[in-house]
Amino acid sequence: MNAYAQQEPCGFHIDGRINVKSIETFKSLNVVLVNTGKGAVVSKDGLFRINNLCSKTYLLQIRYFGATLSQDTLFLSGDTTLTYQINPKTLELDSVEVIALKNNFNIYSKEELSIEQLDKSKGLSLGAMLEDVNGVRTLKTGNSIAKPIIHGLHSNRVLVLNNGIRQEGQQWGAEHAPEIDPFVSNSISVIKGANSIKYGFDAIGGVVLVEPKKISDSAGTYGELNLIGFSNGRQGVVSGTVNIRSKKVPALSFSLQGSMKRGGNYHTPTYFLKNTGIKEYNFSSSLNWEKRNYGVQ
Repeated sequence: MNAYAQQEPCGFHIDGRINVKSIETFKSLNVVLVNTGKGAVVSKDGLFRINNLCSKTYLLQIRYFGATLSQDTLFLSGDTTLTYQINPKTLELDSVEVIALKNNFNIYSKEELSIEQLDKSKGLSLGAMLEDVNGVRTLKTGNSIAKPIIHGLHSNRVLVLNNGIRQEGQQWGAEHAPEIDPFVSNSISVIKGANSIKYGFDAIGGVVLVEPKKISDSAGTYGELNLIGFSNGRQGVVSGTVNIRSKKVPALSFSLQGSMKRGGNYHTPTYFLKNTGIKEYNFSSSLNWEKRNYGVQ
């Protein structure tokens, strides 16, 4: 006994014409047979042909810039000629309306470093700390220069805001990094996507927000001291912060912060890397006057 598989007859084609008033529109019209990988571009005369088709049912779609204008289910049993009429109104893109409420900015693509991440990366540069944020990479020039890369963009395409102030002194070249001492920050976050556009054209890649530590509401003197060491290069980092809020004048507060980083040349198991030492000093201070309805910093 011999068994034979029945094969579908093939070699058919579809000829078609699409009628539309604007001839220029045909430059962007395509005809696609869904899930077959077959299709055709509509000519300037509105004609198209799809060859090498088998006898079966197809879902035919007419597309304009990826949008489906019309679709038709047809069973092909031989060479077929089709005609379609496209209403010019269906080629018009719908209007897009953007609505925002004043003083109500909901940032959905904001990612903030956790307290644990900040503690773990103390002593590193701002660019190195941001490597813990998803989608953020760093452009490194040597061992001490690192700047963030967001969506493939960096330098003048990534905005750095330090306490609400644009940090633009070291943004122009690959050999420069943001001159920000991470010890001044209480939180570091990154804004990616369309939400960064509200900060200006120079934030097309993203925004790095560095928020300073807030002074305690209670009167008194508070301080913090950090001592950090790195074995490679015998590098040492010391940072201290003092916050003072007056008992006699509770609205008045003062903060003083400073850090120092010193290190020699980095080394491999067999040799030293020349010109990789570092000497860095940072200092910052702030004076605050805060009342219930107003304040000055």
